[in-house]
This record gives sequence, C-alpha cells and structure tokens, in this order.
Amino acid sequence: MKTSLRLAALAASISFLICNTAPAQAPAGRSASSDRIAVIDINYIFKNHTRFGAMVEDWKGEVQKAEDGFRGERTEIQAMAEDIKRFKPGQPDYKRLEEDIARRQSDLQVRMQLKKKGLMEREAKMYMNVYNEVQEQVEYFAQRHGITMVLRFNRNDVTSDDPRQIQQALLRPVVFQDNIDITVDILQRLNPPGSGGDPQERNAAAPSRSQVPGRPGAR
Repeated sequence: MKTSLRLAALAASISFLICNTAPAQAPAGRSASSDRIAVIDINYIFKNHTRFGAMVEDWKGEVQKAEDGFRGERTEIQAMAEDIKRFKPGQPDYKRLEEDIARRQSDLQVRMQLKKKGLMEREAKMYMNVYNEVQEQVEYFAQRHGITMVLRFNRNDVTSDDPRQIQQALLRPVVFQDNIDITVDILQRLNPPGSGGDPQERNAAAPSRSQVPGRPGAR
C-alpha cells in the first residue's frame, strides 16, 4: 500500500547547459545576448509547499485508514482458518467455513488492489496538479521579468559518500549558478502570507539567492 511517485517522473528531462566562450546561435529575430536564464529547485518547492504538504498528510491518513481496515479483515479470516480446524474435512461445517474463507480472501484481495490503484491515481493527480501550478507561476514570473529559460536544478550540496547520491549529482543538468535562483520567488507566490510556508523561517540553512538582474525585489 505504500507508494511513492518520484517527482522526476512527472517532469520532462532538461538538457544540460554548457557555456562556451563562443556565443551560441540565437533564434531568428533575437540576439544571443537577450537570453536570460534562471534556475529552480522543484523538489524544494514541493517540500515547502504548504497546501501540497496538507494534501500529502490527508493522503497518508487515507492510506493508514485503509491499511488498518484491511488488517482487521485479515485477522478475522485468520481466526476463521483456526476455527475450521475444529471440524474434519467433508463435514458440512468444514465445507461451509472453507467456502466462506475462500470467498472472503478473494473479495479482500480484489478490494485491496482497487484501493491501492485508487490511492496511486490520487497521488499522481495530486503531484501533477501542483506541478502544473508551479509551471504556470514560473511562466508568469519569467515573462514578467524577461527570463527566456528556466532550468531545473538541486540546491543541496553533495555531502554523502553514497555512490547513488554522487551519481545523481553527476547527472544534474546545472553544475553552477550565480544569483539566478528563483525558487523562493516562486514558492512565495504559491504559499499565501502567514501560511507557515516561508522557506526563510522553515529552512534558514537554504536562503534565497534569487537576484535576477533588473528584477524588482517585490513579487
């Protein structure tokens, strides 16, 4: 019943940006110097999105409730399996209990599968809806401030010797950024004032570095 969708499965992969000394060829009608790039940490957004956090807790509560209910039914079936030992195979009561156990086990299995499917679909929709909301805010913010490209990156430094984490770090599309992080700006647009979702209060270790040149400080 425990399911977890990877956020990366909801977002398309972003190609790696390589900065060369020679300017890249710009699309017709726009010079290469007019391109302005920003970065955003989607995982950080989801982690600090207050409304999304509330939806996740509600979803977890439904998962726990379903697990408790199914656990109780399994206990009842196990008690029936013990009770059938009082009878000999072929006796009417034995056959009745045997059929009842088989029917309840089959019914329980079907309902568990349907419930699991429903919870997975709800989780996927929950992630997708919030991700679309993030995309809309990024598009609005970028258009307002003249940003022509927003790349996904990870704000966290790699401090572990775990080979898997190191491999993930090597696959990051953005190796370096300097004051072009708009993560907090977008998060502030998603979290209403006073919602407790201010990342400066919840995660002082990761302050905003969003200082896109020419952008006003206010949202």
